[in-house]
Amino acid sequence: MLTECDFLRISQKYIKEREKLNKKKSELMDNFQILQEQQLDKNKNQDNKMNYLMSEFLEMKEIDKSYLFRLVDKIEIDKDKNVLITFNFAPLNTISENIDAFVPIEQILEDTKM
Repeated sequence: MLTECDFLRISQKYIKEREKLNKKKSELMDNFQILQEQQLDKNKNQDNKMNYLMSEFLEMKEIDKSYLFRLVDKIEIDKDKNVLITFNFAPLNTISENIDAFVPIEQILEDTKM
């Protein structure tokens, strides 16, 4: 049989534990929010850096070797002589992943002639 005194003691214990867990949850949520903001800032900085390098690269009349080193991480050629270019910036890598979605330049030129 549970006495009123025992009930109050157990209830107080659970109330304190709930408060402690709520406080821990709040701290974790705050830390998570801070990490999300830091990741957004990092992504913005990387996007800005990529945009700057790409604009400089596109304005060049001759390609400078140093820009290629900044843009390209590695180039691989498989046994079937397919070329895989891995860029230093994730958004550029989606270009090679979705290359079939791009219209060949020859097709664009033919369309403009018509």
